[in-house]
Amino acid sequence: MDYLGIPLNANARERALIYSPSQVSMPDRACAFYTSAYMLMGPFGLKVWNDTESRNGTTVAWRIGGWEDMPPITIWMDGREHPPPSAPHSKSGFTTGEWHNDILVAHTTHLTAGYMRRNGVPASDRATIITWFSRHSDILTVTGRIDDSVYLTEPYYLTRTFQLTEAPIGAVGQ
Repeated sequence: MDYLGIPLNANARERALIYSPSQVSMPDRACAFYTSAYMLMGPFGLKVWNDTESRNGTTVAWRIGGWEDMPPITIWMDGREHPPPSAPHSKSGFTTGEWHNDILVAHTTHLTAGYMRRNGVPASDRATIITWFSRHSDILTVTGRIDDSVYLTEPYYLTRTFQLTEAPIGAVGQ
């Protein structure tokens, strides 16, 4: 397996080396989604939309659609606080966002343990993610900083770009 550039500690490398991709196809793991970090490295595009407050039209949350192996993500924009550490964790975690000029900065906590990548790189339930969403014309740049004191020796940064398309999913090339 290739772990070049990923700041894994010895425990993470040991867990990653015993991982088998066939685990994903096991019936008892059919619903074992990847964590939200997978958005930065998964094979699919992003579908993003906003939920608005019906009385004044303000954006309450941004939604990022899920895939068959990653749950949807909600980025709360209404100023709510993150829950206490003892609150339930989920694969999509709990995310709040705020605008810094024209960049959306999202903070994710409360993730369950899982995998960051298809090569078995683990993520603990203490991992946090800061994600920056920056749009330039029809290009969306998403940069993420993953902090995980259990498996990473330092923050892990990833950047991915997406191009806007108006075509429905699956309609390209038909």
